[in-house]
Amino acid sequence: MANKVLNKSELSTLLDLGSPMLFLDNLVIEESSKKAKGSFLVTKNNIFLINHLRDSPVMPGLFLTEILAQTFMGLLYSSFGVVDRGFLVSAKTSFKRSVKLSDCPLFLSSNVEVFEDRRGRRQAIGLLKGRNKLIVNAELTHVMPSHMVTPRK
Repeated sequence: MANKVLNKSELSTLLDLGSPMLFLDNLVIEESSKKAKGSFLVTKNNIFLINHLRDSPVMPGLFLTEILAQTFMGLLYSSFGVVDRGFLVSAKTSFKRSVKLSDCPLFLSSNVEVFEDRRGRRQAIGLLKGRNKLIVNAELTHVMPSHMVTPRK
């Protein structure tokens, strides 16, 4: 079994997101189905960048974290057969540097790896980098409420 590659159109359908809220251009899910790598190009025309702190524009941290969240959810929905959406909780997010207008164009690379997979709960570590420098790291948790989890026999 080879790596699975999803393009922007496939991600839009899988994640049920459209422009400008889709923050992934592609996603590669590794053969193990425990890791995924996404990418997103931030340009000087990015609506969220140019309209946030307009005197000295930076990409909002919320959207940098969203790139990691979309990478994680793309991995879950594609690999683990998650049908019901459940809830994503992002905790322990650490911002290491900002993405400034002067950095653009900037190719961002997101990497997510699942480290815990229990009934109704999956956890992953996510790293977001630009020019090989760490921008954000986060621990991501996806929870399925008990009424959505199929009982094990």
